[in-house]
Amino acid sequence: MLYIFDLDGTLANIDHRLKHIEGDKKDWSAFYKACVYDQPNESVIGLLNALSDGGEHEFVIWTGRSEEVREETIQWFYDNTGLYLEEIEDILRMRPEGNFESGAKLKKQWLDEFREHRGDLNESGDICAIEDEEKVCQMWKENGVAVLRVL
Repeated sequence: MLYIFDLDGTLANIDHRLKHIEGDKKDWSAFYKACVYDQPNESVIGLLNALSDGGEHEFVIWTGRSEEVREETIQWFYDNTGLYLEEIEDILRMRPEGNFESGAKLKKQWLDEFREHRGDLNESGDICAIEDEEKVCQMWKENGVAVLRVL
């Protein structure tokens, strides 16, 4: 079973930095750079830790957060999850710098690529996504992925 965790709004509480993207003038760079101050969502991190304990389950982190803060994101992950993964580079997928397409479209593309690469994950029921964004949750459901929605 593969678990796909979202980061912003799911593993991390981003309420403090939403001010950068509200209204007409959006400062995406400031929004992303403020990620170092995110508070961990302890219940979702607890789930991640439980699933990673023992190595029976596979998980990845797919985030709409920009690649421009990759190093900060990796440090935040280590500081807030208690997991020190040698393969963090392999499991963390981030939005390309300058890309502003919807999270649903971006993650659907990643899902298609992942399924093409991993033929063992094409059947319904072998992937579960943990996500906060309603439109992304809908995309997961439409593509046969079980969803746990974080509110």
